[in-house]
Amino acid sequence: MARVILASIGEAVIATDQAGRINTLNAEAEHLTGWTQEQALGLPISNVFRLVDLDRRTPIECPAAAAMRDNRPIRVEVDALLVSRDGREFIVEVSAAPVRDDDTDPRGAVLICRDVSDTRHLQRCIAWQAGHDALTHLPNRNLLTDRLRQAIAHALREKTLLAVCYIDLDGFKPINDRYGHEIGDRILVSVAERLTAMIRGSDTVARIGGDEFVLLLSGADTPTDFQPVLERLVAEIAAPYNVDNRQLSISASIGVAICPLDDSDPDTILRHADQAMYYAKQTGRNRYQLFDSDYDRKLGHHREELVNIRHALAENQFVLHYQPKVNIRTGQIIGAEALLRWQHPEDGLIQLNDIMATIAHTDITETLDHWVIDAVLRQMTDWSKQGMSLPISVNVSPDNLQRPDFVAQLSAALAAQPQVSPSLLELEVVESVAIDDPDRIRHVIEACHDLGVTFSLDDFGTGYSCLANLRSLPVDGLKIDQSFVRDMLDDSNDLAIVEGVIGLAQVFQSHVIAEGVETTEHAIMLMRLGCDIVQGYGIARPMPPDELRDWIRRFKPDPRWSLWADTHWELTDFPLLVAQYDHVRWVKNVVMSIDQPVGRLDENEVMDKHTCRFGHWYDHHGRQHYGEMPEFLSLDELHNRVHEIGGRMMSLHREGRTAEARQLSPTLLNLKDDILAQLHKLQIAVSHHHSAQR
Repeated sequence: MARVILASIGEAVIATDQAGRINTLNAEAEHLTGWTQEQALGLPISNVFRLVDLDRRTPIECPAAAAMRDNRPIRVEVDALLVSRDGREFIVEVSAAPVRDDDTDPRGAVLICRDVSDTRHLQRCIAWQAGHDALTHLPNRNLLTDRLRQAIAHALREKTLLAVCYIDLDGFKPINDRYGHEIGDRILVSVAERLTAMIRGSDTVARIGGDEFVLLLSGADTPTDFQPVLERLVAEIAAPYNVDNRQLSISASIGVAICPLDDSDPDTILRHADQAMYYAKQTGRNRYQLFDSDYDRKLGHHREELVNIRHALAENQFVLHYQPKVNIRTGQIIGAEALLRWQHPEDGLIQLNDIMATIAHTDITETLDHWVIDAVLRQMTDWSKQGMSLPISVNVSPDNLQRPDFVAQLSAALAAQPQVSPSLLELEVVESVAIDDPDRIRHVIEACHDLGVTFSLDDFGTGYSCLANLRSLPVDGLKIDQSFVRDMLDDSNDLAIVEGVIGLAQVFQSHVIAEGVETTEHAIMLMRLGCDIVQGYGIARPMPPDELRDWIRRFKPDPRWSLWADTHWELTDFPLLVAQYDHVRWVKNVVMSIDQPVGRLDENEVMDKHTCRFGHWYDHHGRQHYGEMPEFLSLDELHNRVHEIGGRMMSLHREGRTAEARQLSPTLLNLKDDILAQLHKLQIAVSHHHSAQR
């Protein structure tokens, strides 16, 4: 009966004699050990029943032998692995007890073993899932918390630095929205693989939710030791992702807090890294930012500003002003740009530029964009009822353009104002802001074209990929950034940039408009370069809609525009325009060198008229193109006189007679004006010459 019971129970039972030799082995014990009873009878139990520690893989003493030695029941407390005769392994729970008659010494032992492999595997699986992300298999926030505590303790103990890196992916949401969660998940897995490949075994990478990851980098002596790996992280994440034959691009904003320099509390240092990441995102994205002690104050002020802006939206404190656009060649008003203003109850009228950095990459940009579009269309409806039809341009953020419902919202806004022709609405996207998904933007622009709405690239020339954007995006026009236009009369480099943008617009058959036109001279120069449409304070300041109607009624073109309106100007004559600014800069540097001599001018440029940039133009391009024209030849004597006075000033200054050198400054400035006047005559003569040949 006992044998039947032993054979039927689900636990392995092994009995030994006083010498530890096996005398009983039931069926379950045969299965687990790989020994039959016939084979095992009389063998030492340690030969048949081999236990090792599950984690350390070190041998465990046979509990039957220990039970007889200590004359008491024994239970194996560690996770034990039973290694069978044929190499199979089972996770087991094992206990043993001595067999004795009354209180005599043991005359043997009985060992009971139960296979718990499935249970332990399930427990380990559940425990692993509790600490890991199901998609990427990285540690999750729960396990990260434990790893972070351990890493901080190690850094404090070893007196080394620990970098806590909070990573947020830039541009992931538009990809996820456009291509679906399956593609988005594959991007996340690829990011996890790239991060894992970059860290050491002692470091940790975790996914804590959505498109956010955390890295723990240990073992540095100084904060700068982390710089190479942080730079590689930024570059590696920004490298293209090939998914289903699509080249998709994202980047990362990384915030870094360093323990113990910033803090040694786990929650605090993770919060500091999060704040630094937010700052990195606000200041351009695709970069890393170290935390500093001012972040709490800055972020507190930033959050307060966001609350105030949301309140302003709720209280309808935003208004639109309109800045006219004029074709200076024809003298016609061809449209206006709608510019957002905040009518603050205490601070007065606040320009949009003052709050753009605050609202960047927040949901407020989307709300404001659509508020502006709706308000502009309503205003255009009102103007239409008054018999006024005027194209209006509106700036929208790249983030908003990449939202999947942007075109649908725009279509609904147009449908709500049926009296407004969609062709009167132009959308401008700021080129200087990194566009996460140019392919997506291109499709949005094409969809807007289908609605009848046109597109321009704003602030063109300030972006890191302006030519690439121009080639890939089907825009209708370019706006030259006002920073180049404003300084082009004093800086030949800015003038060259303006000329280059105008040339690009002609190549790509896009209209071009210049903003930041402050003077008549700006307008005339732009017209001569081929840019006829301008806006800026030199034309009109932005104004409320009612004032715009009155301004249009009173507007009269500047009569000086017409002097150049019918003239023809070849781009081959561009060096002639640059020459006058080179001359102005030369005179300015000579005058300033009297008081600030360091680094102003090379002495040869002052003493030798052929060495200065104006002289180089005169001797080569000027003589080649205009050598027979009297207006050109008259420049030579003036140029000689300029260098004579400039050289005299430098000599006096070198002799310590600075006051006498300063007395010659008015003479030099008058000569400068004489040369500029003569250059103006030459430019008119050249323009008339070209017009006569057409």
